Amino acid sequence: HHFFAVTMARPGCDRYEGIIKHSSFGREIVTEKPGTEQFCALRLDKTGIITSFVYLGAAPIEESNWKSMVGLSESALNHLASRYDEGVITDLPAFFRENWAMALYHDRFGEFRMALRQELEEDDDFKRVMLEVQDSADFKAKKTIRPSDFVDLLPESKRNLVRLRLQDYISNNQNQLSMYLVPSSKIMKSMDDTKLR
Repeated sequence: HHFFAVTMARPGCDRYEGIIKHSSFGREIVTEKPGTEQFCALRLDKTGIITSFVYLGAAPIEESNWKSMVGLSESALNHLASRYDEGVITDLPAFFRENWAMALYHDRFGEFRMALRQELEEDDDFKRVMLEVQDSADFKAKKTIRPSDFVDLLPESKRNLVRLRLQDYISNNQNQLSMYLVPSSKIMKSMDDTKLR
């Protein structure tokens, strides 16, 4: 048998013993497919950020796509942890090949994330919420603060801004991300035209 082995990790997260003993370690999500000789483990820190993954299997995975997920929140990955806990995800490679994930692998997604981050870091509401979180008892007690908890503290106008920026990103890259329906997509326009008749 020929096997493919892929390991990817943030700097300082390269040895298993060090990863699980580190104070920031949150949890490990593991899928195995009996009979297919496939093992996959994804590790999250306490805030739900992917720190590393390991894949061993007879079939190759899309290594560059997986590499782009290290450093992302599991909530940005279609709420990976809760869906895994619910038993919805039993095969990580298959899950990451689903249509919902295509925008994450686009070559301009990194640019989008950086531009959005820069815009938010300069925003007064964002700064205020960051200070609130840092002053919170949970943060001081080093409890897990998930990105979704943070986002919930933002005013509705800022949450809408993030949604709008995401829609813009998908619209601007619609030629390669046609599986997403956004108001400016051809499919949505034809649906609207049909409704008007």
